[in-house]
Amino acid sequence: MSLVEQIAPACAWVSKQAQHVLINHDMIAGYTQLITRKYPLITEMSTGEHYISDDREATAAYILALDSINFGSGYFTIARECGLELEYAVIAGGLKKSFERGEFKTPAQWAGITAEDFSRMISVPLGTHPELDKLLHSFETHLRETGNILVTQYDGKVLNLLAACEGSAL
Repeated sequence: MSLVEQIAPACAWVSKQAQHVLINHDMIAGYTQLITRKYPLITEMSTGEHYISDDREATAAYILALDSINFGSGYFTIARECGLELEYAVIAGGLKKSFERGEFKTPAQWAGITAEDFSRMISVPLGTHPELDKLLHSFETHLRETGNILVTQYDGKVLNLLAACEGSAL
């Protein structure tokens, strides 16, 4: 059993053992509706917000870069606390513009990205707020790690990574 397949049973075990935290199962459906209304799922990519190219490698690279930045960053909450409207469209659009300029379009380029690069990419100056600085450094870490893995293990190609997955999200 893979690590990913172990997560759900482990979480179920933890929730059954909890003495001070309970899951209100009756509230899950309403909370799900609230989240999807406030943050609708992106079900297709738009050329206005996303980088789409006839070059499959470039489009796949954009999607993976965006997901690497997005994953687990919690930037919506941090930005709101700092008085900024830093929503998905800002991140996606800033990354799109950098791809169009040829900046940070390849995993080799990602391996050298800095928080300062992200600051310029999404027009959020470093030094504005300590939490935002940590966030920009988090973006840097996520994309650098992704770039380094792709360069060292997949010949710097996102499509090589996808082929190695053989259609499995695990």
